[in-house]
Amino acid sequence: MYDRLSKLSGAQFDQQFVKAMVTDHKEDIAKYEKKAKSKGPLADFARDTLPTLQHHLQTAETLAKQK
Repeated sequence: MYDRLSKLSGAQFDQQFVKAMVTDHKEDIAKYEKKAKSKGPLADFARDTLPTLQHHLQTAETLAKQK
């Protein structure tokens, strides 16, 4: 992702960065939701972190709609 984005600038960079963030957060949320269903410290961490990831996804999606 770095190599691809480092070649862009301005509006092209913004558009591709936001698109990457939406995709990345959706993938991360799916992984965290799966881990949150288990037990133990990692499951606790996943449950505690999910709201932050979901908020970040909402922000990225809002930005994507503006582009």
